Formats: sequence, structure tokens, C-alpha cells
Amino acid sequence: MSTKLIKCVVAGSNANGEPDFWFVIVRATQQQYDSGEHYKAAKAHADDNGFESSLAYDENDPPKPLFEMFKWDTADTIDVEEVEPCSHEAATMKKEGGAYCPGCEKHLKEVKDDGPEGWHLEPEDV
Repeated sequence: MSTKLIKCVVAGSNANGEPDFWFVIVRATQQQYDSGEHYKAAKAHADDNGFESSLAYDENDPPKPLFEMFKWDTADTIDVEEVEPCSHEAATMKKEGGAYCPGCEKHLKEVKDDGPEGWHLEPEDV
């Protein structure tokens, strides 16, 4: 399956807690791009490098001037496949039931199973 390179900018805080941007090039298939996986990969890469991400943009999103100012030959290039699936460890339970996971930005529901806890969390179909 063919892939394309997508320039991404992640907004958030650097290791000193200051507002900053993280620049990365993400290699993804058209399907991964269409489903937004490149945003998740860009944010995960930033977080893995000590950055606290909040929003991700690609080269087709505003703010366009950011993409024109950065020297892209200095950016890391990553693959969407390099991102580990979310373990939902950061999920917080909601009063109305279920949970929200900031790691994968999904609402989760409790599903009964035969495991040691008798249930697990999985993404809701939204």
C-alpha cells in the first residue's frame, strides 16, 4: 500500500512548561490520513520526546504560516505504525458511566469480561 509524507505541527508545552510547537513529518497511507491517524502519531511522537501536546495540525490545516517558516529538512520522519496502541492508562471515569482517555482522545465504555477485574474499557462507537 502506498504512503505519503505529511508535515505536522503539534501545539503544546515544552519540557520547561512554556508554550511551543513540535514539528514532525508523518508517513501514512491514505486511509490512515483520512481517519486522522497522522495527528495521533504526531502527538505521540511529541509526547515521547518530553513535549506535552494539545493539538496537532497538518499542512492542509491552518495555520499555514507555521508550515512555511519551519525548515522541514530538520524534522524527524515517523511512520504511523510506530505508534503503540493506547493502553487507556490515563483514562478517567465519568460520572455518567464509562471513561474518557486523553491518550487516544476517545470516550470509552465498560465491557464485562472474564478477566481478573470482570470488565475492561474499550472505545465507544461514536
